[in-house]
Amino acid sequence: AGATISFTATLSSSTGSALAAGTPVSVALTTAGQNGLYTFTATAGQTVSLQVSSVATVPSNATIYINVYRGTSTNTYATGSTTTGTTLNLTNLPADTYRVLLHPSTPVTSSMQLVYN
Repeated sequence: AGATISFTATLSSSTGSALAAGTPVSVALTTAGQNGLYTFTATAGQTVSLQVSSVATVPSNATIYINVYRGTSTNTYATGSTTTGTTLNLTNLPADTYRVLLHPSTPVTSSMQLVYN
């Protein structure tokens, strides 16, 4: 006998923008499963820090992963994770545009602050 299965799929687009040095960005991932995608441009030899702070998730204590990609590469350039806040220090960067992907480990809603220095 055949079986029937049904489900509801919800698609959501990433939220994000270009980062300006020293300017905090309030990240609000208001749909479960939504990601944050931000960019910054580095000059050759530049050292930058990415600070993620004031992490809040519903339900609480979900891990937020931070992946940094260089240019159009799909290989992770740097990575980190946190449930409360962390800083990624990226040293001696090659000149390029970098993408910062903030994504929860599970389908949760979340908010946090992101600062690029």
